[in-house]
This record gives sequence, C-alpha cells and structure tokens, in this order.
Amino acid sequence: MGIKGDPVVSRVPALQLPVDPQKWAKRTAVKEAWAMLRDKYSLGQAAWDKATWDFLTFVLGREWGRVASMSKARKLGWTGYEDTWEAFEWTFRILEQGGIIPPVEQL
Repeated sequence: MGIKGDPVVSRVPALQLPVDPQKWAKRTAVKEAWAMLRDKYSLGQAAWDKATWDFLTFVLGREWGRVASMSKARKLGWTGYEDTWEAFEWTFRILEQGGIIPPVEQL
C-alpha cells in the first residue's frame, strides 16, 4: 500500500497522558472533591468506585490516528442513522438519571 517502512505506521503505538487517571483518582484532594460533588448532587458512589480509569487512559491517551467508516456495516444491511448531538444529549440525560453526573440544570 505504499506505507511500509513509514515511521508513522511502523512504530509501536503508545498511550500518552500528562496525568494518569488511575493515579489522579487516588489523590486525597480528588477524593474529597468527589465526595463534595456526590453529596451536593446526590450522586451514586458506585459511579466513582466502578469507574474504568484504565479505559479512560486508552480513550484519551491514544497518539495514533483512527479512521472510522460505516461502509462495512452498510454492506451488511445497517441503515440506521444517529445524530451525534442528539446522541450526546441522550447519553448525558441517562448519566444524570443514573446519578453518575450532576443534572445540568443544577450546575
């Protein structure tokens, strides 16, 4: 394909973040801030206890590009469409209702 030997595609990807979310979540000040938010907005403690900090590192720490395509799904019969903004709003409403994030009206 003409990319063999290209340093951009031949090096091993690494996860790079200035702050490690797992270590950040263990800081006393961060735990105290979470407790304050939890109590103020009646959030569920499980949201914090079950947080997947390693997945957050993966999602935010990728330094390699990603190309997404719906072509294969379309070839297999997928015809759906999801408006990105509406999907974000729906997701945040679900997180609010689950006590994972504060209701936007209270911020």
